[in-house]
Parts: sequence; structure tokens; C-alpha cells
Amino acid sequence: MYGEQNFLMFGEGTFFRDNTRFIELLECFGHKAIVSLHPRRFGKSLFVSILNEYYDIKNKNRLNELFDRFWIGKNLTSRAASFLVLPLDFSNLDITNFTYFEENFKSKHNHQLNIFLKKYREELGNVPLVDEKSDFVVNFKKICDEIMLKGFKVRFFCQLLF
Repeated sequence: MYGEQNFLMFGEGTFFRDNTRFIELLECFGHKAIVSLHPRRFGKSLFVSILNEYYDIKNKNRLNELFDRFWIGKNLTSRAASFLVLPLDFSNLDITNFTYFEENFKSKHNHQLNIFLKKYREELGNVPLVDEKSDFVVNFKKICDEIMLKGFKVRFFCQLLF
């Protein structure tokens, strides 16, 4: 399964280099943002997928199922499965035309906000979905404010691939 970028797709009989020990190290750093700069095909997207699943509050009852055969499964941190997770992917955006880029950016990321709101409806309540053609930054700020008001913490995992 060379090139697989989705952690949930790895099962029995697939090769997987266990980098989950780095999760604990990342937490020890205590930084608000970490940038990982590696060459292409070094597993950045797969690691982001692992982080999404590890920190997602929706996986609280599935941590053993998901991670028991990996290093982190035997060394869970106190932050495991304790966040609302919003994955943002800034790759594959057409930057040749600013107008098209702006529309594509809004649509793609507002769509991700709506997926996030639907996924965490139980935790957040009936927060209205966003208009996918509206300003992403404004929508993002409103949702972040709503999350803080409800007493939750959120993790953002971004991919910037060029």
C-alpha cells in the first residue's frame, strides 16, 4: 500500500512504519504550532491522519482498537481522544488565477467546516452550517468562538503541500 495517506486504511498484512512514538514527543515540546518539512513521499500526510484519529474525541472508546498494535497504544498520553479535530488541507489549490483560487479556497474549506459541524453536532449542538461561498476566515473565527464557549478544545491539522 505504498503511498497510502489514510491511517484507517492500514490493516493486517500491510507494512506500516510506526512513527507514533513522536506523538508523545510533540506533546512534550508544548508548542502551539509545529511545522514538519520533509521531502515528498516521507509520510507527512499519513502522520497527519494518525494525529487526526489519535486526538479525536469521537475515538475515545476506540483508542485500543485503533492503536493497540502501535507504540502510542501502549503509551497513551493524557491528551488522547480529547479534542474536536478539524483537518484542513491547503494542497491542490489552483493558484494560477487569484479569483478562482479565492473561490476554490472558500468552497473547499467552508465545506470542511460543515463536515466538522455535522461530525460534532452532539458536542456543539445545533450550530448552523456555513454558506460555502462566504468568507472562510469569518466562519472559522465564529466556529472557534462557539467551540470555546462550549468548553471544548480543538486541534487543527493542516497540510501545506506544494
